[in-house]
Order: sequence, then C-alpha cells, then structure tokens
Amino acid sequence: MTGQMTVERLYQECARLMRMGLGKKIVLVTDDDEGNGYHALWYDFTTDVNQIRETKQVCYFHDDDDPKDVVLIG
Repeated sequence: MTGQMTVERLYQECARLMRMGLGKKIVLVTDDDEGNGYHALWYDFTTDVNQIRETKQVCYFHDDDDPKDVVLIG
C-alpha cells in the first residue's frame, strides 16, 4: 500500500505482524521517502496539537502537513 501512513493503517499492520509472531522485533524507520537509510524508532506518539505546532516551528515537516492533521512518532 502506498501513501501517507495513518494511525489506523499502522495499527492494522502492527496487529497483522503480531499475529505472525513478530511482536518482539525492533522497528526501524526510513531516514527519507526514498529509503536511503534506516534508524530505530525511539518515541511513542505525540498527539498534543500545540506541542506538534511547536515542533513544526523548529523542525522540517517534509510534506508541510498541518499540525492539526497529524500525530508524531519517532
């Protein structure tokens, strides 16, 4: 499946992998949209819109998404 990942789709994919017995695997996320490198996923979800707005002010949002439309994970 392509396109931006939603919480719902991420949940479904995690549930599928857990059913396969892969729940203890370490999650790596891509460094960019071309898959040129990968690093570990370190942080849980950030859902507070004000905190996301503050993060956007100091960090680059690759697709310039509106903070009210996203959650952060990393």
